[in-house]
Amino acid sequence: MGILRNLMMGVIICAAVAMVPAVPKVRAQDNNLRLNEQKIKAGLIYNFLKATQWPKNPLMTEGGTLNICLLGGDSFAGYLHPLQGRTAQKYTIEIKILRSLADADFCHFLFVHDNQAGHLENIIAELQDKPVLTASSIPNFSRRGGMLEFGMKSGRVHLYMNRDRVAQSDLIIEEKIARLTEPVHP
Repeated sequence: MGILRNLMMGVIICAAVAMVPAVPKVRAQDNNLRLNEQKIKAGLIYNFLKATQWPKNPLMTEGGTLNICLLGGDSFAGYLHPLQGRTAQKYTIEIKILRSLADADFCHFLFVHDNQAGHLENIIAELQDKPVLTASSIPNFSRRGGMLEFGMKSGRVHLYMNRDRVAQSDLIIEEKIARLTEPVHP
């Protein structure tokens, strides 16, 4: 009985040791997928910036800035930073991380971090009548009044758009990019 027990214990230990190198590899693959997901999202945001028309207002002067604001932190693992200083529709892109929603008055595009999910109703209400293109990865963001929602479907980045909210904010998104989204109705 003791020999069998020792043999079984040896098999279990060998199996556990054999699996150890696989764990970091799986984690590394998961991290790579997440980083790739953030890179894709950053590229989609840039395409939306190029394809969105904001109403004429003092913030939209030719040669001025197009402000991407991140509320709650950088959800993109730094992948938005290469957009800093680039142009979209003759505007220079600036990226700002906001401490609070009170700082959002100068934003053209606002990405709401997942850590702000508990404040979502207040955020949506505050931006209700402002021409700010809102986006998030918070589940049901577009159904709850946000404009663009990034999700995952079949292992791919998937976009949902609340076209009613976009229209209410006097924003116009070119149809060629709007077609990339799945329409959502609250």
